[in-house]
Amino acid sequence: MSFTPSSLSEKQSGYLRFLFFLIVIAIPLFAHLEELPIQLWDEGRLAMKAVEMSRYGNWLVPSYFHVPDMISVKPPLLTWIQVIFIKILGEGELAIRLPSALAAFAVCLMFYWLLEIKYKFKWMGILASFVFVTSRGVIFVHSSRTGDYDAMLTLFTFSYSLTWFLFIEEEKRKYYWWSCLFILLAYFVKDIQGMMFLPTLLVYAALRKKLKLVFFSPATYLGVVAILVPIVLYYVAREKLTPGYFQSVLDNDMIGRYASTIENHLEPPLHYVDQLIKYKFNKWWWMLVPGLWFGLRNRNELIKHLTQFCLVTGGLYIFILSLAKTKIFWYLMPAFPMLAIIVAIFIYHIFNALMTETSLAFFEERLKVRTGLKNLIAFIFLVFIFFEPYAAVLDVVFAAPPLEEYMPSNNDMAEYLKEVVVHDKKLPPNTTIGDINSENIAFYAYVLEKANLPLKIDYENKLEKADHILVWTIAAKRRVEQHYINKHIDSIGAVVLYKIEGVRDTLLK
Repeated sequence: MSFTPSSLSEKQSGYLRFLFFLIVIAIPLFAHLEELPIQLWDEGRLAMKAVEMSRYGNWLVPSYFHVPDMISVKPPLLTWIQVIFIKILGEGELAIRLPSALAAFAVCLMFYWLLEIKYKFKWMGILASFVFVTSRGVIFVHSSRTGDYDAMLTLFTFSYSLTWFLFIEEEKRKYYWWSCLFILLAYFVKDIQGMMFLPTLLVYAALRKKLKLVFFSPATYLGVVAILVPIVLYYVAREKLTPGYFQSVLDNDMIGRYASTIENHLEPPLHYVDQLIKYKFNKWWWMLVPGLWFGLRNRNELIKHLTQFCLVTGGLYIFILSLAKTKIFWYLMPAFPMLAIIVAIFIYHIFNALMTETSLAFFEERLKVRTGLKNLIAFIFLVFIFFEPYAAVLDVVFAAPPLEEYMPSNNDMAEYLKEVVVHDKKLPPNTTIGDINSENIAFYAYVLEKANLPLKIDYENKLEKADHILVWTIAAKRRVEQHYINKHIDSIGAVVLYKIEGVRDTLLK
């Protein structure tokens, strides 16, 4: 096959555009991914479960401190993936977090495939990806840069939503089967939250008057069975292995979490809207209304339908979340792909207008600007739009990684132990490490135990006499100082390393 110079140039331009796209989205997602220590609660608990599964092979029943986990009772798909990376990379932050970063990266590739390759909207897929990776709800803790459920959940909910859109748009049953597969995967990441887009998909089918396509085909019901059978089999197996598991799922993840407030996450009805405007989508929320305006009034039917789809799925998902009693900011993340597309439609409309011949008529006639400069003006517009949001993301990634926002002192201890594990920070011989009562700190204790260093991990926090004691909580420090003659020999934030020079309390002698 031969190419003319013009066609070859266009192909090369496409490759360069794709390379530029990959580099720009990869930096916020992957740079310094392992720098922040493992975070408290969800990431720490998932890291612990992945380490125990990797070491002991309990593939069906994730455990925490060798006991079946009956608190974080999600199915184990994410843990399985983290175990694979642990086998490849070892027990560290990168293995725990790469699944999340890769999931967000895959979302961007889906933008590119749908909008740039399939629908030929040049630059729209790149624009949607840029909006996505410059959103604080994506580049933050408990999202694409930590080892939590939500980035992987976002990948699969967006995948089944997108393939459903294609199924309704093209009426090709293959897209329905892909949607069923992704629904199953979403459920095995985060159980019921993985299903929360399903009502929105039926609403969109009704809006497009395609309910007959959905309900009058035997294949539809076969797909439902294909989804339900693995789920039911999993619950039967788990209940048999760990009696009471299903009730724990109902209490923690389904009825209990939606109908009541769990873990003090009580927020007002408009909590998620407030989060979008002030924090999680604060750079882009004001473009949603013009994006809807340009999208819903667009003469291109594909853009009009895609806008309708993003409005129905993203909007109804946030509405369903808002009805729940338990409201937590990271639940918003699966809506971000839809919001990013709506914003991208607005930016694309302006960008495309600047790229046309007629848009520069004023400049050509009055300022004698050549039409050849239209591309430069259009790209200056993109730089103007994206420079500040992208710079803010890079500031988080390179300059000021966000600290764990619930308990900074806990983060101090995790940082200290990370220095011991990763950077070979030396601890004196016969050091007891106490305060191993938090998930993320326990993760580092597990890794230190495997390293066979001359340390004692005090899981019960008895703080018995040793040459040196490392603690971080106020209670533990008070106990050391009351019972032992001590000397501070090192500290980072809330963490103190004591040298024990004697015993004050005769009960400890």
